[in-house]
Amino acid sequence: VRPELHLARFADGHYDIDDLLDRFAAKPGAPDEPEPEFAVYNIELSDGRVLFDDRPVQRKHELAALHLALPFVSTLASDVKVKVLPRLSGKLDGVAFDSRAEALPFEDDASARLSFKLAGLDLAPLAAYVPASLQLRLAGGRLDVDLSLDFAERPKQPPGAKLSGNVQLNELSLTQPDGQPLLALKRLVLPLVDAQPLRRQLGFGQILLESPSVWWRPVPAASPGGGTAAPWQIRLAGLEVRDGRMSVRGLDLESIQFKVGEAAWPLQAPTQLNASLRLGDGNLSAQARLSPEALDAEAELQGLALGRVAAWLPLPAGVRLTAGVSAKAMLSVKEPLAEGAADRARLTLRELLVSDARLSLAAKPLLTLVSAQLDQAEIDVATHLMRLGTLKLDAPRAQLSRDAEGRLNVAALRSSEASASTAGPAWSVQLASLQIDRGALRWRDAAVPAGAAPVALAVEPLRLQLAALAWPATAPVQGQLAAQVAALAANDQPAPATAGRLEWRGAVGFAPLSASGTLQAQALPLQLLGAYLDPAWALQLQRADLGLKAEFNAAQQDAGWQATLAGDVRLGPLALLQTRVIDGQRVVGEDLLSWQALQLDGVKLALAPGAPPRLAVRDAQLDDAYARLIVNERGRFNLRDLGPADAASAPAASAASASASASAASAPATLPAPGAEISVERIRINRGLVDFNDRFVRPSYSARLTELQGSLGAFSTTSPAMAPL
Repeated sequence: VRPELHLARFADGHYDIDDLLDRFAAKPGAPDEPEPEFAVYNIELSDGRVLFDDRPVQRKHELAALHLALPFVSTLASDVKVKVLPRLSGKLDGVAFDSRAEALPFEDDASARLSFKLAGLDLAPLAAYVPASLQLRLAGGRLDVDLSLDFAERPKQPPGAKLSGNVQLNELSLTQPDGQPLLALKRLVLPLVDAQPLRRQLGFGQILLESPSVWWRPVPAASPGGGTAAPWQIRLAGLEVRDGRMSVRGLDLESIQFKVGEAAWPLQAPTQLNASLRLGDGNLSAQARLSPEALDAEAELQGLALGRVAAWLPLPAGVRLTAGVSAKAMLSVKEPLAEGAADRARLTLRELLVSDARLSLAAKPLLTLVSAQLDQAEIDVATHLMRLGTLKLDAPRAQLSRDAEGRLNVAALRSSEASASTAGPAWSVQLASLQIDRGALRWRDAAVPAGAAPVALAVEPLRLQLAALAWPATAPVQGQLAAQVAALAANDQPAPATAGRLEWRGAVGFAPLSASGTLQAQALPLQLLGAYLDPAWALQLQRADLGLKAEFNAAQQDAGWQATLAGDVRLGPLALLQTRVIDGQRVVGEDLLSWQALQLDGVKLALAPGAPPRLAVRDAQLDDAYARLIVNERGRFNLRDLGPADAASAPAASAASASASASAASAPATLPAPGAEISVERIRINRGLVDFNDRFVRPSYSARLTELQGSLGAFSTTSPAMAPL
C-alpha cells in the first residue's frame, strides 16, 4: 500500500538505480535447466507513486494513484488454461489511464489481450522528447487512446500481434525549429480496425482530419533508403478532411474538403476521390476514380484570381499579372501507378475563360484584356500534341514603346535566366481558329532621328480572324483583318481627324513567310511613320493619305522576296517639306511638294530575286499639285539637296539652265532605282501650281505657274520611243 519510487536520469543517459539493476540482474541458468513451477494468488498494489526526474530535458513526471491487481498466475500444468487477468490503472501527470489484460502465457498456443485507455494527455510536456532530426517542435496537443493489443504465438509459426481501437489527437500544434508554424489541427480520429505491424499490415476505419492547417516550405528531398523490406499493406474504410487550410509560398488554400472512399494499398480495386477548396474568391472542385488500370478525373475552376498565385508564375521582376480564370478540365491516365504514367496523361479543357486580364510593368500597363475564351483543348503527352479549339479575345489592348536608346518596353518580359533545354520530342500545337474583336495597339517610338517628333499611333479598333493555325506551321492560314489607324492625341486617345482604315482578306503562311489576298486602304495616314524616313533625304512627310484596292501575293524565298500586286492606288492629300541641318540641328524648311490626289489605276507591280522591279500603270492622274523650285545663292537647285550627299559637289548651275528646268516642274522629283522597269500608258495633270525662285541671279527672279494642265502619253524605261506630250 502506497509504495513510492523516486527515479532520476542523468545527462550521460544513466539512471540513479543502475547499481541496483546490476546487482539484481539474474545470472543465466544452465541450458538444460527446467522452468520453475509456481502459483501466485491475489497480488495487489494500491495507491502507488513513481516520481521521475528527467534531468537532461529538465522535466519531471509523476505516476500517481497506481493500482495493480493480479488475481492469479500459475505455471503449473493444471493451470496453463486458466486466464491471467492483470489490471493496471493510475494517473500520468494528472491524466487518468486504465489498462487490462487477459492472457494464457504458459500454454503452447500462448495468447494475450491487452487493453489500454488514456484521455486528455497533454503533449506539450513531451516536446523535449521529439528527436531533433525531425526538424519540428511539438507546441501542444492532447491525446486520447483506447486500444487493444491481441498477441498470439503458436508452435512453428511466427508470432502475431493485432492492434485495434481508436487514437484521437486534439488541438495538435507543430512548429518548425525557428518557431514558424508547420501544422495545426482541431481533431484527428484514427480508428484502428486490424493493424498487424509484425506483418506490415495496417487496417483503418473511417479516418477523420478536422480543420488542419499546414504551412509548407520546400525542403530538400531525402535520399531514398537502400533497404529492401517488404512494402506495407494498408486498408481503410475511408478518409475525410474537413475545412482544411494550406499556405505554400504565399498561396493560401482555404476550405479544403477531401474524401477518399474505401481503398487499399497496394491498389487493387477502384476507389473514389472528391476534393474542393477555395482560393480567395475562386473555387476548385474535383472528382476522380482511381484504379490500377486508369485514372479518370474531372475538375472545375471558378473565378480564380491570378494575382493570388503570382509567386508561382514565372514572371520577371517588376512584372505583375492579374486576371480571373475559370475552366473545366478532364484528366485521364492509363496505368497511373506504373512507371512513366505522366507520359500517358491526356488532359482536356472545356470553357476556359480569362477575364479582366492586366499585364503591367512598374505599374504601367503592357496588355489588358476584357476576356479570352477557349472553348476546348486537348493535351496528349504521349504524342506531344496540343489540339486547341476556337480562341476568342475580346478588347485586347497592347501598349508597345521604344525609348530613345532603342529599348523595347516588352524586353523586360524576357527572363534574365536562360531557359534550360529539355530533352524529348518537340511539341506541336493546332488551333482551330483565332478571333480578335475590339483590339487596340498603341505604339510609341522615341528612337527616331534627332529633330524628328517621336512616333505615336494607335491601331484601334482592330479585328482579326485566322483559321486552322498550326505550329510547326504547315500550310497557309485563311484570315481577315480590319483596323483603323490614327495618331495618338495628347489625351492618349486616337485623333479621329487622322484616322484611316486598312482591310485584308486572304491567306498568310509562316514557314516560309508568305501572304496573299485582297488589300484595301482608305485614307491610311502614312505621315504617322514619317519619322522613319532616312534623314539623308532631307524631307519631312507632313501628310500622306494612302488609298488602295489591290490583289497581292508575296512569299519569302532563299534568295529574297517574290511579290506581285495588281489594283488601284490613291495617294493624297500629300504634303512634303524640305529640311536642312543648321548648326547641327535638323530644321524644317519650306513647302516642297504637295497635291490633292495622285490616282494610279491599273497598277501592276512585280518583284523577284535577281530581277529588276517591274511597275506598270495604266492611267495616272495628278490633281492640284504644288511644287516649290529654288535655286539658292550658290546656284544649287533645291532638289539636288534631296537624298544622300554626293561624294563631290556638282558645279553650280547657270540661271538659264535653272529657268529652263521650271518648265518641267510637274515631272517627278526623283528617278526610279537603276534597273527598274517602269511603263505608264497615260499621265494627266490638272490644276498644277509651281513656285519658282532663282536667288542666284541678281536681281533675284521669281515666277508662279498656275493652272497647269497637260498629259503625257505612253512611255517605258525599256523603250527609247518618245512619249506624246
